[in-house]
Amino acid sequence: MKNNKFKLSALSIIIGMSVGSVYAAQGDAEVEVTKASTAAEKKAQRIKEKEETEVIVVTGIKDSLSRSLSRKRHADFGMDSISAEDIGKLPDVEIGDVLERIAGVQVNRGDDGVVNGTNIRGLPGYFNRTLYNGRVIATSLSTERYFDSQIMPAAFMSSVDVHKTAMANDIEGGLAGTINLKSVRAFDVGKQAFRFKTTLSNPSNVSDVNTDVLAIFSNLYLDESLGFTVGINHLQYDTESQKSLNGAPTKKIKEAPGKDYDGNGITDDGVDGYGNPTGTGQEYYVPASINYALDQNYRERTAAFANLEWRPTPDLRLFGEVLYSGYDTINNRSQLRFKPIANLSEGVEGARVTHTGPQYTPLEGSEEIASREYLTALHPTNMHADLSNQYNERESDVVVAFFDAEWIKDQWTFKFGTNLSQSKTTQFQVEAVNTTPKKSLDVLLDGSDIDNTWAVTFTDPETATSIFSTPEDYTNLKINGQQVGAEYESNSWGVDFDAEYEFSYVNDSIFPTYVQFGLHYAEDESLALRPQAILGTQISQLPGSSDMLYRGVSPDTGNWFDGDLDRDYDSEMFSWVGPDVESMIKTNNWTPETFREAAIAENKYSPGIRDDLKEDIGAAYVRLNFESGSGDLTGNVGLRYVHTKQFVTGQKVKQVVDLGEGDFNEEGYNPKYAGVFYEGLVTEERNYYNYLPSLNLRYMATDDLVLRAAWSSTMTRPLRQDLKLLDTVGTVDGHAKVTTPSPDLSAFISENVDLSAEWYFDEASALTLALFYKDIQTLTQTLVRYEQEDIYHEDTGLVDEDVTVAYHEKSDSTGSILQGATVGFETPFEYLPSFLKDTGMKVNYTYIDNSRPDLMKNVSKDNLSATLYYDTAKFDARLSYAYRGERSRNIGIPNVPDLWIRPSSTLNASFSYKPVKYLNINLGISNITDQPNREYYLNGMTKLISDSGRTVSLSLTGRL
Repeated sequence: MKNNKFKLSALSIIIGMSVGSVYAAQGDAEVEVTKASTAAEKKAQRIKEKEETEVIVVTGIKDSLSRSLSRKRHADFGMDSISAEDIGKLPDVEIGDVLERIAGVQVNRGDDGVVNGTNIRGLPGYFNRTLYNGRVIATSLSTERYFDSQIMPAAFMSSVDVHKTAMANDIEGGLAGTINLKSVRAFDVGKQAFRFKTTLSNPSNVSDVNTDVLAIFSNLYLDESLGFTVGINHLQYDTESQKSLNGAPTKKIKEAPGKDYDGNGITDDGVDGYGNPTGTGQEYYVPASINYALDQNYRERTAAFANLEWRPTPDLRLFGEVLYSGYDTINNRSQLRFKPIANLSEGVEGARVTHTGPQYTPLEGSEEIASREYLTALHPTNMHADLSNQYNERESDVVVAFFDAEWIKDQWTFKFGTNLSQSKTTQFQVEAVNTTPKKSLDVLLDGSDIDNTWAVTFTDPETATSIFSTPEDYTNLKINGQQVGAEYESNSWGVDFDAEYEFSYVNDSIFPTYVQFGLHYAEDESLALRPQAILGTQISQLPGSSDMLYRGVSPDTGNWFDGDLDRDYDSEMFSWVGPDVESMIKTNNWTPETFREAAIAENKYSPGIRDDLKEDIGAAYVRLNFESGSGDLTGNVGLRYVHTKQFVTGQKVKQVVDLGEGDFNEEGYNPKYAGVFYEGLVTEERNYYNYLPSLNLRYMATDDLVLRAAWSSTMTRPLRQDLKLLDTVGTVDGHAKVTTPSPDLSAFISENVDLSAEWYFDEASALTLALFYKDIQTLTQTLVRYEQEDIYHEDTGLVDEDVTVAYHEKSDSTGSILQGATVGFETPFEYLPSFLKDTGMKVNYTYIDNSRPDLMKNVSKDNLSATLYYDTAKFDARLSYAYRGERSRNIGIPNVPDLWIRPSSTLNASFSYKPVKYLNINLGISNITDQPNREYYLNGMTKLISDSGRTVSLSLTGRL
């Protein structure tokens, strides 16, 4: 392969990284660094390079890795990068999968296997700041500060950079780090290019074939002073995941009359008016519920972007871009849920409901864990269960537009930018439920295998089948109270001005090279409207209703029903059917308004619970860059000042109400609570200020060894859900629970120290070590207080006086210390003989120590990503592996065993063949080992097993 060399100054590279200028190389992209003797000469050299920009043309995996390594090597701050191998060709379809390859980055996957969150050095996604071409993106897909990468095709990006150390000119919000997605631009491509790609894929759990169609065009006009790029993508992607899960083992039962569960020879025949034991027999804990679910997920994305860049003179650059993404999802969940200690209703007496208690026969006894006795097998002969089918639809639209201008005048550089981002999501959820009132289920529940969820066996399958397949039992629709046409909006706009002055003063020691200062103003707004409705109407009473439609749901769609994904289940033992809610909605043309009208007719509808958060942000910064006379030491020091003005609007609970639709347990009625809200909206506002200093040092110990040190203060604003003026009401331990956010929570501030050593022993090879320490000053905790209040019972009109209500209030807490290390190694094996010289590898390992796993959740100590590749002109192959160690899900909750996620790994492979110059055929396999996700309680009992299957894809790519 031919090498084309060109010369760049170190300063030009550093400045180019900070302002997003283009630098490039052809072929293997070998960079030579030259040193100008004065700052003025460096300025002239940088302008000349802008006039004579050379183009990067990467032709394969090795070139892409080499380019990313070069960006890391010459950056004046700690960063990692992934660059596209070609226009529209990042190594993965989704940006989340791309990020998983970067050192120190971990991704979180949903039950469908799709990336839904990104951690940088262990910190959750809301501690990151994700930018698009350096601009903020507002997305309403998540009501939090997370960026949902599914809205944007990875093929629109030319590179993805992760900044792990902060500079004063960085937009605040990235306490953990900043992710910058850079779109394809014509001046990066450097010539006319057209790329189209069609991908067909098939997840193993579904029969349908998914499609992904992409086209990108780029060219230069007007004597190469005007660049234009446009891209369009349409994705249709269906997945299916199977779940087996247990509720927390917090429900307790006593030895039934005449039963000796623990074998001590003592039985107690005392019972209360409900038929429950009243004696002092041994108490046992069992799961609150045992669930089996089948999730069918449908995703559709239509996205397009276009940008225009004009460089009329070497000193003036104008750039504008518009991005649109329409992202729609549908989730159909069929779920069978058993409640081992829920009782069956017999009648109503006052505000309480009498009931018949289930009878238990232990099978294999119990196990003592953490001073509690847990039943490991159970035989309830009179048990409650329900079968439901839930339909959840989300429609989202995201629009991003921004404009940048840059003008160079003598030693000054002026930049102006403005951006607008708008996103809106509507959500619609309906659930049809068949319960088993006054019907006896006789089942065997086996939880003796703690590595799997509980297994369920029906002692009388024929009777059980008839119970769940009776159409008359599905005459009610249940509406989730906060999802009847809920609307979420996220809007952001901003404007910024930056100026840079380049010094001409030079001495033999350390001298300033240039100073930057700037102003930034932005308005970020998050709006939520959640209509509140509880609906129990018969289907025949709904407008345009037709006969109930059914869909088959049975264990033969998977092998998860016995609690073990590795064992097959005899589908002839039991099968059931459920209502097809999606078909009912489409057949009857039902809309959110249909269900609102039905709820209004039942006097169980509230027009909306609203909570809004608006933040007006003003910032100013100054940053001074410097270097030594020899050029070996470079760095920057700066200070950012941030002023946040916060407006929170919401509604507070006026009265807690018992809806009369609760369940039953061994102690009697287990209420279902809701809140009556004030009619008017309440708004609170506050101001707070933050100073964020930063220092970055880069020292060239030798031509191949780079040493870095950085110190900074970074910030992230609290979770939106914790800042709300919106109380939510639920039930915990049989009494009302009111969750109260706080608009006065402090911003999260972290003091950060980073040290690294990078040995570039070859142009495309490096061995790196990075140490990091983050002292997070403040986090959010939940405090619980109890009050005695009167509770109104909606079903009877009676009032219970002095009922205990638990208030869970958000407050500031002491923070957490995260510290760790990242080791990286990458190299092509060009020194090996024969075909092995075309292979190479890249490996990153990150160790993280987290002092507060109760507050800083989902942090794994051990994290590994590795890529092995083979790259020739005609054929290339890539094998990628990612591993995350054990991590906490929920811990420190009173009376609930700590919940953890077991170690997980993902293995992907891709193979690409180029039969002719402008055509590629690609075969991809993701999640090759098809490992299920597993969550478990710290006492060893399994909480969840979910399986999303593996996916095989075939792509055809053309380029002109």
